[in-house]
This record gives sequence, structure tokens and C-alpha cells, in this order.
Amino acid sequence: MSAIHTYGEAREGALVLLPPFPFDSRLWEAVASQLEGLPVVTVDPPGFSGDQVPVTPSLEAYASSVVDKLRGEGIRRVLVAGCSMGGYTALTMLERYPKMVAAIGLFGTHAGPDSAAARAGRTEAAVRALAGSDMPARAEGTRDLLGASSRKDEELVHIIRSWASEAPAEAVAWCQRAMAGRPGRLHVLQRANIPGIVVRGIEDPVTSPEQATAMAEALQTQVIEVPRCGHLVPIEAPSIVARHLGDLYKHVFG
Repeated sequence: MSAIHTYGEAREGALVLLPPFPFDSRLWEAVASQLEGLPVVTVDPPGFSGDQVPVTPSLEAYASSVVDKLRGEGIRRVLVAGCSMGGYTALTMLERYPKMVAAIGLFGTHAGPDSAAARAGRTEAAVRALAGSDMPARAEGTRDLLGASSRKDEELVHIIRSWASEAPAEAVAWCQRAMAGRPGRLHVLQRANIPGIVVRGIEDPVTSPEQATAMAEALQTQVIEVPRCGHLVPIEAPSIVARHLGDLYKHVFG
């Protein structure tokens, strides 16, 4: 099951923030702290808060656990925003719980499935995680998610490496397998008819401009490009992210 953390009073019309892999809710803290007055909910993926992971690795299980926790707080409508894996999960929530998702924010993510090679790589990474042999590659890999400009920030690099190293092996393996099994969901955006934003760091080494454009066109909007940022825009440029999310929230919920 996932764990949630609330900022402000949980109420109808919450802003739900889903982190990228292999991070927990801390990835969004700098954004959440700048959204004072809004009902913000940050999320730890399955296994990241000492909880048991679901038996079957799937983003559907992740999305369902988040929705169950939100409903337990009396929350019925949300603006859901996700970065990377968080974006995949936000799309899953939109597909499975369309009446709950009033708007969506997509950061450093895309709506397609993994290639065969990427799926194989995730499966191998899951095996290495459970064997305890993935730590050096995981720590270095998280640095490589940053844009070239952000990599010069030694404190930021240290923070994300530390967070990645703290991720439980079982949770890492579960998330890798869940992502490997996801389908494409561009069609979900195309038929959703909800407000949304698509944000991409100009220096993103993972998500292409074409992938971001496809999602933006599906939402009938434009890609917001953030300079001097890579794949982890919420921690590379939290003030910019908070401003765009705050504007979207006010547009949807007033």
C-alpha cells in the first residue's frame, strides 16, 4: 500500500503529488511548501514507507491504493500531478478513476509503454535490487536524471543520491516490474476532456520533446519548457512547478 502525507486541511479538491522513481514523497516537499493554503497530498509509492508491497506489481495496484487512501480522508476530486513514474501512475488514476481526476499535471514523463529492451532492462534491475547489487548504478543513475545545469549543484546531487540509496530493495524491484508492465495511455488523455499541463525540462535526458508534445496535443495545450532542468523538474525548479500547479488548481477549483 502507498502512504500519503497531507499539507493543510484535506478536503474536496486536493492536489495530489506522485514522485518519480526511485524516490518517495520528499521529492515534492520543496513544491508542497510553496503551495501554502492549498490542500496538498504527497505520496510514498508502495514499499517506500515500510509497508508491504502488493502481491502483483502493477501501476493499477499503486493507483488503487492511492485512491483508497484519498477516499479514507474524504477526498473525492483531485488535481493529480506526477513526475516520471508518478506521471505513469497519474495516467493510470485518470483511466481507472476518471470521476475523481478533475485535472492532471505531467512532469518529465510520457504516455507510451516501455520498449522491449526497456522492459528487459527493468526486469534485470529488479533482480539486481533484490540481490543487493544495484546500489552503485542506482545512485549514479539518479544523478544522470538531472539536467546538465543541475548536476553542477553538489548539494542537490548529494540529496537525490541519498534518497535513492534509502529506497528499500523490495520496493525498488516492485516499482521496476510495475513500470515494465504498463501499457500506453495516450488514448486516455485524448478522451479525457480535462484541463492539464505538460512540463518538460529542456535538458531532460530521458523524455523527448516529441513525447511531451504528444501529451500536450492530447490535452489541447502547449508544452511548458523549463530551462536549465532535466528529468526531475519538481526538485530542480520547485518555484516554477509550484506556480504552474497553483495556477492550474485555481483554474479548476477556484
